[in-house]
Amino acid sequence: MSPGESGAIAFSAGGVCVSVPRGSNKGAASCMAVVHAKERSRSRVRKSVLMRAQSPQSPQSAQHDGEHESAAQDRDQGVVRGSLKSFEQALIRGMEKFVLKAPTPLLKLIASIMFYPSLYWNLYMNKDASGRRWYDRVMPYVILGALPLRSILSALVETEHVSLMINTVREWKGMPREYAKHGLEQLYVPMVDFVPPSLSDLEACVEKVHEFVQQQKTVYVHCKAGRGRSASVVMCYLIKYANMTPEQANEFLVSKRPQVIAQLHERPVIQEFYRVYGTGGHS
Repeated sequence: MSPGESGAIAFSAGGVCVSVPRGSNKGAASCMAVVHAKERSRSRVRKSVLMRAQSPQSPQSAQHDGEHESAAQDRDQGVVRGSLKSFEQALIRGMEKFVLKAPTPLLKLIASIMFYPSLYWNLYMNKDASGRRWYDRVMPYVILGALPLRSILSALVETEHVSLMINTVREWKGMPREYAKHGLEQLYVPMVDFVPPSLSDLEACVEKVHEFVQQQKTVYVHCKAGRGRSASVVMCYLIKYANMTPEQANEFLVSKRPQVIAQLHERPVIQEFYRVYGTGGHS
């Protein structure tokens, strides 16, 4: 323990150095705890390495140790993934309550600021969260997904046989030139993230989906993450053309694409769409 140049106290142990202001007893105690914890961890690692070096292992034993370490890492990663999913779900539930009360200008500002951070979050979760896919075919001719990145465009056309992109992302106008090269059509109906779409926007998207499905052509309906705006479109399509209730449509979509917002059917615009176009409500 030594005095720092700025009146702080520096602690050092095992190559780990931290400093806290003078008089900060709780801070000093916390820092010492961190230092000691790190030193204990390093000591365990050194001891483990030394024991392995001194105790020759059979190939079977070495393989068993490797499998044990791999399993432990998988468990740790599983805990992290579970925690991230829980955090994300809690955040979504909070946002669902917030959007019903917040003024639209504020939500537009939040959507603009959060576009890229939330996109990178989706990329990370898609990479590391088991069972999460960038897009899912929820019906024979309907795919619900996230932003159609340039890297997956060829696969969407050649493997999934997509003919139409329905883009609901106000913050991103798509890639018209790239789509044209692949013979893709795009319907751009901009909707603000975190803001429930209008009834007229949903109607326009639903009718376009129906038009292509009738021709047995695949439609890729997307927003940024494929769980809110685009899911609202597909939910309303199911309400009008599959005679589902909002609750049934929501449950169906979650079964096909788990990251769809579980409370999406509670949004007033979805309930309004059901009143207008629900079972027996359309010709």
